[in-house]
This record gives sequence, structure tokens and C-alpha cells, in this order.
Amino acid sequence: MFAYIAGLIDGEGCIYVCKEDKGGKFLRRRIRLQITNTNKELIDACLALTGVGRATKGVQQNSRWKRRYDWVCYGRAAEKVLIECFPYLIAKREQALLALSFINGISRGDTCQEEMHKLNRKGYAV
Repeated sequence: MFAYIAGLIDGEGCIYVCKEDKGGKFLRRRIRLQITNTNKELIDACLALTGVGRATKGVQQNSRWKRRYDWVCYGRAAEKVLIECFPYLIAKREQALLALSFINGISRGDTCQEEMHKLNRKGYAV
């Protein structure tokens, strides 16, 4: 089961550090694990298989595009999933390792956020 979830994370997922604030005042940083797809059943299956997180309907950014659905979890729930998926991850293995080090206090939030941004960067390698 977690091998399947790991494949979805590698292909359709994102692991990143999100910065939360309230009224412009910084609150905290935390890990966000997300899988996005246009198939609602697949997203509902992520929720059912992992038992954590939530399934949501994404914002329709273009009326010509199919509706997007997201499975999202944060913090310790994301840690649980990443630990189980880690042996099977390929493309997102470095991001998972960085996320786990942040959750367990090994990496600082600002440093981790910067490193994660580099790992998740799109486009050509420089």
C-alpha cells in the first residue's frame, strides 16, 4: 500500500515547508505533503489508505481545465506517511529526508525551507 502512495508522491506529489502567518505575523513553519490529481477517486483512496490528512477540491484556475483534487497532510501526519513511503521513494527521496530532518528538529526551519525550494525548483539544472 505505501509503495503505491510513494509512487503517487514521486509522480503527482509535492513535499515542502510552508510558512504560516496570521495577520502578517509569523507563526511557524511546517511540512506539507500533497498529492494532486484530476481523479477524485484516487485522492479519496490516498485518504483511505493512509488514514491521515484531508481530501479537498482544488481551486479551478482555468475553466477549460479539469477539476483538480488534493490530498494534503501536515507535520506529524506527514512524517508518518513519509516514514512508511521512504523505502519506495525515488524522485522525492531527498525532499522526504529533508522533511523528516526538519520534523525531528535536525534541520532549522529557514534553512530547510530554502533547501526544499532548491530541490523542488522547476526548469533546467544550473
